Amino acid sequence: MEQTRYITAFSTPIFRFKLPQAAQFNQELLDEAHRLREDDKGVSKSNRGGWHSTGNLYDETAPCIQRLKEMSQTAVIDSTRKVNSNADPKSFGIKLFGLTGPKLHIWA
Repeated sequence: MEQTRYITAFSTPIFRFKLPQAAQFNQELLDEAHRLREDDKGVSKSNRGGWHSTGNLYDETAPCIQRLKEMSQTAVIDSTRKVNSNADPKSFGIKLFGLTGPKLHIWA
């Protein structure tokens, strides 16, 4: 994974990462999210008719979800270290929830 930009805007760092084979990976995530939605009615957290997964998607065993977990954890740790070199990555807790509507969104 190659970091392509680091911006400090209004004292808020904004990081962007370029993922290898992003188009294929995005399709795998979309397919998995649609499979999850078909298998699970989810929970109601939206007044717009969307869908939320019932739990932490990082608990799913699908290879694309596990890859997303690894990449996002690496990105969070690397980014946090750039902002605060004293941060302890062992104290981080990261969860991933899925939401679908007219377009698919996955929130970390």
